[in-house]
Amino acid sequence: MDKLLKTKKITKATFKAFAKRNAGRLYVQHLSSFNGMEDMVTDVKSGWKRAKLTDDKTWPVEGVFLAYNGNIFELYEDAAFIGVYVYNAAGSDIIAVQK
Repeated sequence: MDKLLKTKKITKATFKAFAKRNAGRLYVQHLSSFNGMEDMVTDVKSGWKRAKLTDDKTWPVEGVFLAYNGNIFELYEDAAFIGVYVYNAAGSDIIAVQK
């Protein structure tokens, strides 16, 4: 967690390293995702759920899509969680750990 706070710019590598370092304590919140029926990104706003890691480069955290480029990463922090907010053309998600 301290490493994440000291990082100047969060990248895909930072995101994946954060996920691996915190594998057993990771939570995910889906804010929006691509809806093929409407051909656009729509709000989902799921609650916090336990996250599972995968070996897939495009889906390193189950349900969180990382495009090959065009991902935007930001530090996320609220009263209970700290982590990474990621968004791209396919939606937006937060992966975080409890404080």
